[in-house]
Amino acid sequence: LFTLQELCGLFTLDRVHKAGAVFDIEKLKWFNHEHLKRLSDEELGARLKAFSQQALDARLVPLIKERAQTLAEAVELLAEYDFLDAVSPNIDLLLQHGTLDAETTKKHLAVVTDMLGKLDSENFFQEKVKEVMFPYATQEGRGAVLWPLRVALSGKEKSPDPFMLAGLLGKNETLKRIEKALELL
Repeated sequence: LFTLQELCGLFTLDRVHKAGAVFDIEKLKWFNHEHLKRLSDEELGARLKAFSQQALDARLVPLIKERAQTLAEAVELLAEYDFLDAVSPNIDLLLQHGTLDAETTKKHLAVVTDMLGKLDSENFFQEKVKEVMFPYATQEGRGAVLWPLRVALSGKEKSPDPFMLAGLLGKNETLKRIEKALELL
């Protein structure tokens, strides 16, 4: 990966081959993604805001930076990442379309609520949430614990992992959304 100045400094016509060039769109996307990841969150946010011409929640920029290879893909992700607004989880989705038991799911969400409730708001970020919850999720079955938590926090089948969601939402909003899911069960 080179900056434009570095590339110009290294380029010589002696190294140009006579054979036809191959244009690889996937490689181009990879290069673009690598350059986007090198931008600061503020710079990427500014570019994305100018490109999309819409308001942007700065908390989403690190998420988008890891997933989007182009600014166009980033705009698509912004449309999918509407979970920062209020969500209404669906009971069928909470129970993974009937594969999870309502009572067990309720028990897991109650335990998660208790665990997360013990964290202070200043330490409520993705890594700390994962550190506290992951051993329990591993012991009880990750899908049985993390699936309903993901749905409770995002209201969606596909979203970032629940640890990241909790870190983005903060302690109060996370606990409020889990409580709302518990009321459904």
